Amino acid sequence: MPFANLNREFAIWIGIAIFIVGLLIAFIWKKIYHWLELHFPQITIYEYQKAVRYDRGKLTGIVEPSQFRYRSSTTTINIFEMREQTLIVAGQEVLSSDALSFKISLQCRWQFTDPVKAFTVVDEYYQTLYADIQSATRSVMELMTADQILAGRSTIGGQIEMIVKEQTNRYGISILAVSVRDCMLPAPLKQIYTKVAEAKQEGLAALERARGESAALRSLANAARTIQSNPGLGLLRLIQTLELNEGNKIVLDASELLKIPALPVESKSSE
Repeated sequence: MPFANLNREFAIWIGIAIFIVGLLIAFIWKKIYHWLELHFPQITIYEYQKAVRYDRGKLTGIVEPSQFRYRSSTTTINIFEMREQTLIVAGQEVLSSDALSFKISLQCRWQFTDPVKAFTVVDEYYQTLYADIQSATRSVMELMTADQILAGRSTIGGQIEMIVKEQTNRYGISILAVSVRDCMLPAPLKQIYTKVAEAKQEGLAALERARGESAALRSLANAARTIQSNPGLGLLRLIQTLELNEGNKIVLDASELLKIPALPVESKSSE
């Protein structure tokens, strides 16, 4: 019986020892994994990405899509999205050639062509791209009058695109398209242009009314000449009017009616 109790206590201590050893192994593995992730992190470069790699400060080239570990103390990996991207340029105040103020906002579609240039030629490629678009916008708008800007809004984006393309090629970015989102006038100037547009529409409406009245007067003049040369037509028209408008009292001058020549009547002989 004492021997059985001894075996039971031994088994309990063995279980406790195994549990403690398991905890120590888990703790040590966690520390190792943390150290590994800190000094040798794993990175994934997807199919639509590329990366620029530097080892000990020296450019070693472009890294294609893959998954690997690298030594963080000596290696730097910079990932670039190779997909088409969109940049929204917020509204900025620009002056036209006739010194009128416009607030214009743009939308630019762009894409990386050379990540190495984007990372090495300029400090911040995104800020540089934004500034180049703003500068090109001012250059284009300053050469146009207010009327040209309002009439040629669809062509402004193309002109800006041509200027920006020449600048962005040097730091590895391709401009796909630039378009105008909004082109707004100041409130007082907007009211003036609205009134001008309303005046033009009113003028066109007045012109159409005048054309209609002229056509009506010509028609009446032709009818008057026809009745004057054929007085009988006036009498027939009067009779038609009386038929259509019953209950009206109309006084006729018999002496005037006698002056109207009789209309010839054709007689048909029956066979």
